[in-house]
Order: sequence, then structure tokens, then C-alpha cells
Amino acid sequence: MPADTLYPLASGSAPRGTEEQRLSDLYAHRVLDGPSNAQLDRIVGLAAEMLGTPIALISLVDRDRQWFLSRQGLEATETPRDVAFCDHAIRSDQVFVVADALNHSLFRDNPLVQGEPNIRFYAGAPLISAAGHRLGTLCVIDRQPHLLTPYQEELLAQLSAMAMHEINQRRQMTLCPLTGVLTREALLTDGETLLQQAQAAGRSPLLITVVVSGLRQLNASPDGAAHTDQRLRQIATVCTQHSGSGGLVGRTGSGEFSLIWPDREGLEPKLQALQHQLEAAAKPLEPRLLVTPAEPALPGLGVLLERAAAALG
Repeated sequence: MPADTLYPLASGSAPRGTEEQRLSDLYAHRVLDGPSNAQLDRIVGLAAEMLGTPIALISLVDRDRQWFLSRQGLEATETPRDVAFCDHAIRSDQVFVVADALNHSLFRDNPLVQGEPNIRFYAGAPLISAAGHRLGTLCVIDRQPHLLTPYQEELLAQLSAMAMHEINQRRQMTLCPLTGVLTREALLTDGETLLQQAQAAGRSPLLITVVVSGLRQLNASPDGAAHTDQRLRQIATVCTQHSGSGGLVGRTGSGEFSLIWPDREGLEPKLQALQHQLEAAAKPLEPRLLVTPAEPALPGLGVLLERAAAALG
């Protein structure tokens, strides 16, 4: 086996300016640290069986780690990103192959090569989102060095596309079909996690409730339903733009949106900017904002939403 067999070569690191967009896209798919399902597990099993490897994974590359959404033949659920073969695989749209890691200058000293799981062969096909971001890989791993045929590379790429399709299908089930923001049920699940993480980090999260009045009158006007849908989509877009890094937006009623902000830093100017843009986007509808702090002793997000609803009358 020739030394340094690695193809196709990754075209350098992903541009720094797009990494935050890639991570935002990854988080928006709502699969990180979540459960797998039978279809994803089936795809992983097929990859291992058809390519003849003892290990196959769906790996998602987070900021500082790779996390395995589905796995076969490996006990670990994640590894640091700085030792992840998949970090190299997401730098190209092509299948990334390391034929013999022990004889490759980039990987021979890697702890995953020198110790468990004793990687010698690796092949990863990127999971490419609809926005064009490489969120992770479907990869296969062996403890013996070898190569893939062109047919096997194409097979791995097709299985990766199937896995990405399944991830997308799961995401669509959590989104409001009209506005594209989270459904109330999805917001309750993700928002609860966000509140707990923010409070554990010593931050003071907030619930921002946006209630829109005038829907009935607009609906009754000529082409009212179409105009109403357009305004609601515009309002959802503004809310999403103001959710910030790590925030969440959901549609919690026919004319109600809820934003969860992880902290209160710069609260007043942020609220003013949100109010101003909402008023411009909603006309002739009238948006109102209510701020409800998430207290550390609060039982949960559901109670917070009920408290906001009671305050709004």
C-alpha cells in the first residue's frame, strides 16, 4: 500500500467566514444530541455491510467535537474535533478516503490510529444540506488498510444523500409549514433545553412574545388570506433575524410568535430594533411585544408560555 494515499485531497480548510453559517445550519436541523431512528440506523448498517467494514457512522461535526447520530461497531458517542477524520472530510464535496492511516503523514500519530478504534482505513461522504453546508459525514472505518473502487465511492455518496434526506424529513416535521419557524411542540422541546443550558451557564434567558392583532380584519379584505399569510411569513423572518446566535423562534398561536433569547445583554436596543422592524413588516397588522424573564426556579418553558399568555390577556 503506497504511503500517504489520500484522495481526493481536501482543498484546505473550509473558509473561516462560512463556519458560523455551517454551524447555524447544523443546529437548525435539530438532530445534534438527539436520538437516531430506524431509517438512519438502517443506512448505517447498509454502509457497513455493502462496503465490508466493521464500523460505520453518521458523524455530525460540531464546533469542538464530532458527535455520532447513528453508529455501528463503535461504543463511543463522540470524539474531539481536532482528532476527527470527518473534520477533513467536510472540507470537500467529494468522498474522502484514507487508505492507510498508519502510513499517512496527517494521521499516523492520531490517537484514534495509535489506540482504539485503531483506524487504518477511513472513507467519508459529506452530508450536504439544502443550503450547501457540509454538516458531517456518513463514514466507514476498518482496522485493515484498503481502497475503494469508484463504484463503492459512488455507493457511499448515495447512502450519504439518503441519510441527509432522512434528516431533512425529520426537520420538516418540526417546522410550521407556513412560516418555517418551529411549531409550538418543537419549541417546547428545544426551548426547554436552551433554558436549562443558559441557566447552567449563569445567564438569564428571556421569553419574548410577539402577538399580532388585526388578523380578522385583514382576512376579511379582498385577497385577505394571501395578504395575511404574507405578513405572517414576514413577521417570522424578522423574528428569526432577531433570534441571535443560539436563540429560538416558534409559532405558538395563529397570530403569536415566541422568541427565546439566551441572555439579557443589550436588551433595550435589541427590543427597540425588533419592535421597529416588526411594525414595518406587519402593516396593517399591529404587533405587541411582551418580555417574560425565565427565573431559575421556574418549573419549565410551558409554565413560562402560560405566564406570558395570562399577562397578554
